[in-house]
Amino acid sequence: MTDKRKIEKALAALNVRRGFAYPDKGYSYFADVRGDGVYKPRVYVIVNASGGVSDSFLNGTTRADTLAKILAA
Repeated sequence: MTDKRKIEKALAALNVRRGFAYPDKGYSYFADVRGDGVYKPRVYVIVNASGGVSDSFLNGTTRADTLAKILAA
C-alpha cells in the first residue's frame, strides 16, 4: 500500500473517531487544493461552512512523518 493510501485510510479513521463527516467543520482530508500544476498533496481541514480549508497541524515534513502524526492524534 502506498503512503498516500495509508494517509487517506488513517485520516478516514481519525474522522470517524472524531465524529466528522464531509463537509463538517473539522473534517480532515489529504489532497492537492492549490491547482498550480505541481501535485503536492497535504492534509487540509475544513474551517468554515462555506468549505474554506486550512493547512492542518497534522502535516509533517515527509509523508511518513505526516502518517505518524495522524496515527498519534
